[in-house]
Amino acid sequence: MNLPIVFLVDDDDIFVYAMKRLMGMKGLAKEIISCGSIAEAISYLKDHAGEQSEIPDIVLCDINLPDGRGWDFLNQYSQLKSQLAKTPKVYMLSSSVIQDDRIRAEKNEDVLKYFSKPLSKEDFETIFG
Repeated sequence: MNLPIVFLVDDDDIFVYAMKRLMGMKGLAKEIISCGSIAEAISYLKDHAGEQSEIPDIVLCDINLPDGRGWDFLNQYSQLKSQLAKTPKVYMLSSSVIQDDRIRAEKNEDVLKYFSKPLSKEDFETIFG
């Protein structure tokens, strides 16, 4: 089984730590890369665009980030994705209960699904199969 490279775009250190620990314990990922801002995440993708082994298979992006909203990440990602050596599966995450965020995520062609934090066992099964 090929384990995915997971890209966490989230500034919540506790959530990132918990996700890394859980994915590590469950053997869900080959590698977990975390970025705490949109700028850092986009920079990583640009720097590794042509390197298939460095591009994540799964992106888990929070909606609220210190340098903008997850939508800002998606806007930049949509312009960059054609340059990437492979196309990651993108999921949006939020601890917010704002229904408009869920609707907006579901309408975005780059987003496979929106999840509320904390992720449930079913959410993990959806993401990792």
